[in-house]
Amino acid sequence: MTRTAFLVGGTLSYKLGDVIITIPLVPVPISVLPSPIFYVDYFFQKQVYSDDPFTPEIEPAEPFALGLMIRNQGKGDADNFRITSGQPTIIDNKKGLVISFKLLGTTVGENSLTPSLSVNFGRIKAGSTSVAQFLMISSLQGEFSNYNASFEYISPLGDDRLCQVESLLIHELEHVVDCHNDDKVPDFLVNDVPDIDSWPDTVYSSDGLTDVVDIIYPSNVSTVIQAINGTAFNLTIQWIPTTSGWTYTRINNPFEHNAFMVPVNVGTYTNFWKTYRIIRTNSSVNAESLIHILDYNSNGFYSVEFTSVQPSVTFQAIQVQATSILLSFTSPSPTVIKWRLERRNNDAVNATFVVVGTEILGNQYLDSGLTKNTRYTYRITPGQTTGYVDNSTVTLNVTTSNSCSFTCQNGGTPDTNTCQCSCPSPWLGDLCEVCSLTECRDSKHIINPLTCQCECIPCLANAVLNPSDCSCQCKSGFGGIKCDQCTLTGNSCTGAFQFLNPLLCGCDCGLTCENAGVVNKTSCTCKCPAAWTGQTCNVVVVAPPPSTSLTGTGTTDDEAPVSIAVPVQPTTVLLLVLITFFMIVATSILSAT
Repeated sequence: MTRTAFLVGGTLSYKLGDVIITIPLVPVPISVLPSPIFYVDYFFQKQVYSDDPFTPEIEPAEPFALGLMIRNQGKGDADNFRITSGQPTIIDNKKGLVISFKLLGTTVGENSLTPSLSVNFGRIKAGSTSVAQFLMISSLQGEFSNYNASFEYISPLGDDRLCQVESLLIHELEHVVDCHNDDKVPDFLVNDVPDIDSWPDTVYSSDGLTDVVDIIYPSNVSTVIQAINGTAFNLTIQWIPTTSGWTYTRINNPFEHNAFMVPVNVGTYTNFWKTYRIIRTNSSVNAESLIHILDYNSNGFYSVEFTSVQPSVTFQAIQVQATSILLSFTSPSPTVIKWRLERRNNDAVNATFVVVGTEILGNQYLDSGLTKNTRYTYRITPGQTTGYVDNSTVTLNVTTSNSCSFTCQNGGTPDTNTCQCSCPSPWLGDLCEVCSLTECRDSKHIINPLTCQCECIPCLANAVLNPSDCSCQCKSGFGGIKCDQCTLTGNSCTGAFQFLNPLLCGCDCGLTCENAGVVNKTSCTCKCPAAWTGQTCNVVVVAPPPSTSLTGTGTTDDEAPVSIAVPVQPTTVLLLVLITFFMIVATSILSAT
């Protein structure tokens, strides 16, 4: 996202008497960046199950998830959006024992990161959603009460005060689910409406949408168990569908809680998982072992196999490059639901395994961002719908390739040792394609996104730019840093309808001619059509009375005949005509007598 430079100006119009005066306003340069607006949703499991400090035995720790969804509903992209978080807090620890947490894995979107509670989301584009998931275990059981986090967003203008978090909501998480048919981005099944049995009621999708969940209660579910062989059984689960959309149910697990569960007849969006926990109250101790089903447009029929046989895993690297390895992992029987992948850099000092991916679905994983010609050891562990079968972990040793091929941009040079680009300042990114400049040193410069350099803001009013110091040599009458100010005053314009035009930095004519009159901008006068007159051609012309002349002959002293034109008025002509008429009549009468 780059800033956009605009010249903002306008016109000012007002009426002086009957004349409309219009004055243009001088355009001034501004830089505009649309702002991101964030909506933040946290998802955490209320109950954390681990060792019970009130009993001598050590109960196993069950992994719990913390989800985070960032929705950018503003008009601008957000770069380098980060959260820096503290440790979760557990309450109801009556013995006051020290509680430790172990972070098993961190993911942002479908990318697994080095386990950390501080995460850089990178760029969150306008109108998009980014999701993070933290998978961890606790040394003691209790109730997950809160999670402190701070947000940081540095705007392209270099100001952290422009981070706009419109709302922050916390949701009680039932389970991390998949709503998009294995898109590898977590979705969240939550209980937003409190109820005594904590039935989930809403699905929050990784695309930022939500949907209502319909509950099928156990009393409406029927189950049938059939033996397959001595170590495997089939469980049929059935109910009558009553609605479309998302449906959820949970039933008691009739098998041992550590038996391997494999759904064999499910839909595209079916989510299966198991839970097992010890619930202790003041008066009783009870084991709760449940099977959970979440499905979209359910047909109400499911078939699940349970077996005590552990999976046999085939683990191999099917494509090895300088900075990435494509891994394949399969289990012919029973089918594995999910995988946990760990990696160790054997060439590093004090090398230890780190979790690369948790809740991996499918049978392949592309591990990228590796180092050329380096020895790695991977561990893959098959998982049930909850938990992992640790005694079926398989290891694999792989060495990355010694060659790489890529093209750096904007003058970057390839580093053949790391297969990365060495970028000249101020370019960043894997291929030197990202401009790191966010602000120029003064108001005379603006960032050119094509060159990633601060360049002089252009001069106005046909001024001459001096590129050495971005100064402008202004034309006569103009001043200011960009020659955008007129140094003349209104006293320079003396005409009745003239005004000082600051854009032209000279006198301009504000006269408006009427009745098809034409303005002469030089003299600021109107050239009116024949029937009109006045300063604005608004006065009708009155025609003068016509003139008549009589023509006669005579003689001068030298007897030369001459013609005489005598101007006469119309009434005189009429009188002469009447006299002539009467003379002719009289002559006729005399002749008759």
